[in-house]
Amino acid sequence: MKISIITLGCPKNEVDSEILARKLIEENYQIINNLEESEIIIINTCAFITDAIKEAIDVILNCVKFKKRIIVTGCLVSRFGEKKLKKLFPEVEAFFDTYNFLKILNYLKGEKFSKEKKFIYNSNFLRPVSKTFKYVKISEGCSLSCSYCTIPKIKGKQFSRPVYDIVEEIKKLVDNGTKEIILVAQNTGSYGYDLKDGTNLVKLLKEILKINDLKWLRVLYLYPEFITEELLELTFHEKFCSYLDIPIQHIDSRILKLMNRKSTEKKLYQLFEKIKVKYSHIFLRTTVMVGFPTESEHEFQKLLKFIKDIEFYNLGVFKYSKEEGTKAEKLKDDVPKREKTRRAKEILKTQKKIVKKLNKKLVGKKLNVLVEEKFISSGAVLTGRTEFQAPEIDGITFITSKIPLTNNIYEAEIKKFKDYDLFGEICFLDKKN
Repeated sequence: MKISIITLGCPKNEVDSEILARKLIEENYQIINNLEESEIIIINTCAFITDAIKEAIDVILNCVKFKKRIIVTGCLVSRFGEKKLKKLFPEVEAFFDTYNFLKILNYLKGEKFSKEKKFIYNSNFLRPVSKTFKYVKISEGCSLSCSYCTIPKIKGKQFSRPVYDIVEEIKKLVDNGTKEIILVAQNTGSYGYDLKDGTNLVKLLKEILKINDLKWLRVLYLYPEFITEELLELTFHEKFCSYLDIPIQHIDSRILKLMNRKSTEKKLYQLFEKIKVKYSHIFLRTTVMVGFPTESEHEFQKLLKFIKDIEFYNLGVFKYSKEEGTKAEKLKDDVPKREKTRRAKEILKTQKKIVKKLNKKLVGKKLNVLVEEKFISSGAVLTGRTEFQAPEIDGITFITSKIPLTNNIYEAEIKKFKDYDLFGEICFLDKKN
C-alpha cells in the first residue's frame, strides 16, 4: 500500500512524521512523495496560530480533490477535537491527535487500540537517516503559561525524556552518518525540570558533547529566563555550534507582563549585552511579536531599537493573532491589521540592514561549512551551512570546489554574500573529519 505523508509546522512535527514513516515501512507500507499515486494521504498538522490553522485546512481541502483515503493527525486534532473536525471534513477517514499518531498503524491494520493521554518517542523508535542533520525532541508539552500561546492546551504540561535515552538515540544517529544534532522542544531551556531529580539542560548537553563522532550540536528555542552562565560556558566547546536561538517576543516590560513572560526590559538587555561582550563568538537568533493588544507605537519603537542595539544575525517576526482558549483572547485586539503588517515589515527591513553589515565582516574569513549536496563535477556550486545557519529557517552557504566532496564539514573562504546567503570556495579538508 502506497502512503504519502505531508508534514506541516515545526521540526517537532517532522520528528513525529519520521517515526511514523519508519514504522509504516517496517510493516511493508511504501512511503512515496506523489499524492496522485498514493492510496492513503496522512497529513501531520500544525495549529499553533491562525495562519497555521488556515494552512492545515487548505492542505486538507486540496488533498480531498485527489479522492484518496485521508488521515489527519497532529496539533489541529489536539486543539479542536475529532468530533468537530469530522463535521468540517466528512471526507477525512480518521483523526489522531499528537499523542496518538502511531496508532494510525493499528488503525490501518484493523487492530483494536486505546488512546494515549501522553506520548513521547524513545531511542527504540528508529528513524530514517538520510540527512546531514537530525532534529531530536528532548521533551513534549509546555508548563509555561504565555498568554498568547495555545501549546499548553494542545500538548499539555511539559514532560521530558531521560538523559540516557536521548544520548542513546543520538549515538545511533551519529553512527549512521548524521553530522549535526539539533535539540528541539517547546522550551529547551526548561528541559528536565519536571523530572524533579536534578536533571537539566546543562547535564544533558555535557553528556551529548562526550559522543566521539558528533560534529555539531545545536540548540533551538532557548527562552531567555532559562539561560545560565554554565550553559553559556558550554558554547566554547568545539562541537557546540556558535549559535543560540533565544525567542524574546518583545522588549517592553509592560507588554512582556501582558504576555505573561517572566523577562523584563532590564533583564533582557543585561543578558544580551553580556553575551555580546563575554561570549562574542555566538551568533544570535530571536523571534519577536508585533501588534500584541495595546502595543503602542512607542513600545514598538523600543522593540525596534533593541533589535538595532543587539544586532541579531537571524530574526523571525510574528504578527499577533487572537487565539481561541488563550488568556490574551480576553484582551481587545486593538492594533489594526495594516499596522501589524507595517510594523513587521519595518522590523524585517531593519534586520536586512543588520545582516548586510554583519555579513560584510565575514568576507575573506575562513569558516567551517557543513556541505549538504553531493559533489557532481569540478567547479559545481554546492549548498551547505555554517555553524550560525540553522536548517530550514536561516540562510545558506553556496560553495564551489575543485575536489570531490561528501556530506561533511569543510573549511571554506567566504568570497561574497547576497542578503542572508553566503558564497565561498573550499580551502582544504577540516582536520576534524
